[in-house]
Amino acid sequence: IVGFSLQALKSISFIYFLIFIALFYGYFKKKYGKEPFLIAMVILITNSLIFEYSFVYRPEIPLMTIGFLSYIFLERSLEQERPSYALVTLSGLIAGLGFALHLNGIIFLAAGFLLYLTLRRYKYALTFFLASLPTIAIYFYDFTADYNLDFFYYQISKYLHLLFYHSM
Repeated sequence: IVGFSLQALKSISFIYFLIFIALFYGYFKKKYGKEPFLIAMVILITNSLIFEYSFVYRPEIPLMTIGFLSYIFLERSLEQERPSYALVTLSGLIAGLGFALHLNGIIFLAAGFLLYLTLRRYKYALTFFLASLPTIAIYFYDFTADYNLDFFYYQISKYLHLLFYHSM
């Protein structure tokens, strides 16, 4: 839409940061009130990594925003008296987007799935998992004849080899 310029790429993280602040404001104000929100915002904004990554084209801030949005829907699904599979599905879809954005996003999938299992909401856990599959699939969109699952396995196994054998 805006092309590949330095300003456009750097503004992506900043836009996600603004979205996060709006989500955080709505969530925090509803639960705790306005004054604790201001204290939390001061702590958040004065964090040097938050400030730095908000102006750099990196996945940390978008991943934080997507993970928080997934959490909001997950929490709302647990607060409902009647089963709310729509909220569970939304939470799963958004958590899958986190995985598609960066492999570290798998933590949102694991946390949501395990939370539902721990609370013995097995239908929610299955719905959450199945809802995340279409958005997880986005991660693998660029698999071609040259770069397929074998190449993916090679990269992951090489990384694990370096991680475990060279860190000792």
